[in-house]
Amino acid sequence: FARYEAVQQLMLSALTASAQSGQAVGHAEVVAAATALLAQAGDDPAFVAETLLLPSEALIGDRMQSVDPEAIHAAREGLRQSLLSALREPLWASWRACDAPDGQSPRAKGLRRLKGILLSLLLADDSTDAAQAAFRQFETAANMTDRMSALTALSHSQAPERDAALHLFAERYDLLPEVLDKWFLAQSSSIRPDTRAVVEALAQHPRFDARNPNRLRALVLGFAMNQTRFHDRDGAGYALLASHVLAADRINPQSAARLVQPLARWRRLADPWGPLMKSTLERIAATPGLSKDLTEVVTTSLS
Repeated sequence: FARYEAVQQLMLSALTASAQSGQAVGHAEVVAAATALLAQAGDDPAFVAETLLLPSEALIGDRMQSVDPEAIHAAREGLRQSLLSALREPLWASWRACDAPDGQSPRAKGLRRLKGILLSLLLADDSTDAAQAAFRQFETAANMTDRMSALTALSHSQAPERDAALHLFAERYDLLPEVLDKWFLAQSSSIRPDTRAVVEALAQHPRFDARNPNRLRALVLGFAMNQTRFHDRDGAGYALLASHVLAADRINPQSAARLVQPLARWRRLADPWGPLMKSTLERIAATPGLSKDLTEVVTTSLS
């Protein structure tokens, strides 16, 4: 635990400093730690997987007094690029060594977890080799963990393999609602620039049903938790969430009250995001006929 915490704090310090300064800070130290971790990947894959996982953009924001989503995203992507540039061959070697029998042993689970995290790093520069490897993993996976880690890694990519994997996944699991939720979430969580447009299109998909709380969370709340694409400078992401919140309020007020909560963090965000989030909350509050559940959350957030 002490080693895990030390590496995570090292990464957080580097990412926070990089976001605040706009320059790469502490990358050499993180690369050195990752090098040592990869050398132990075969001994304890579960430990290496969790320790090598980069802190989320939300967690980085929690360390900052004033949250700048664009700076945080640039800092995190910059560190991913540095890790890939410095450790491309060790990352590939470790990924290839992660094949494990489909089973529930701790080692098998650890190898599957590590395989997915390594794949997300290998796709940091959207290389053809990494996209093709991710698609092969997706196609040949003997378990849902390997298939989903490949789909999730590809969901952020511009490679053509992304669309092919999403199409195959939807075809295969079309009649399994809980699994199809993962398909919606993978797309709403993507860092691709077109994610908001994709979410708007998916809201018209035949398998999207706003009366289904799980499907609503996968698509709409998944997008609202997407620290990269939810925070558009023009507030379009907030407006999209508000439209779904108001629509949900007429069907399921409790779901609406949960959906609106990402806007409640408006005080933590820097300009222009904080004021835009606040004005979105004010527009929701001014809508006639709000439920008691939604009114309570919105007025508390604004007070």
